[in-house]
Amino acid sequence: NASEALGQIVDLQVLDYICGNTDRHAGNMIYQFDRNQDGKVVLKGIKGIDNDCAFGTPNIEKGHKIQQMVNPEDMQFIREDMLKKIVSLKKDEIDMQLSHYRLTDEEKDAVWKRVENVREAVKQKKITVIGKDHWELNSFKFTKTEKDNYLKNMKDKMKILLLGSGG
Repeated sequence: NASEALGQIVDLQVLDYICGNTDRHAGNMIYQFDRNQDGKVVLKGIKGIDNDCAFGTPNIEKGHKIQQMVNPEDMQFIREDMLKKIVSLKKDEIDMQLSHYRLTDEEKDAVWKRVENVREAVKQKKITVIGKDHWELNSFKFTKTEKDNYLKNMKDKMKILLLGSGG
């Protein structure tokens, strides 16, 4: 189920960018593994944790890298379902939802600006939209390095799980 896990990683990148989370890395994710019917360990999904560096006004619009922040120009793909959610967002609804978190107007405006940045990157085809029926590991093109790095990272996570569980 590597394609679903990859899709969840892509969704998390988009969400982290919109929320201004500047501290996402492998240690701030929970990897969910399971054994398939053949007994092989498979990555079932991921969840982002430790979101205390989210929101605020990181200076990402000027192209500066901040810790582990992923910018739209770094994103390669977005799932069609995620894009539909982003397109449906409205500034006043975001402001209302964020009002519970004691954010300043500047911080709420920064969230909206990041929503617009994702929309614009998709519009300019800097981010490729992948439909639900085409979201498979082999249905879009990775460079060889990207694919090797992704697969190595997943294998390393599985080894850690197996060694940690006595397998």
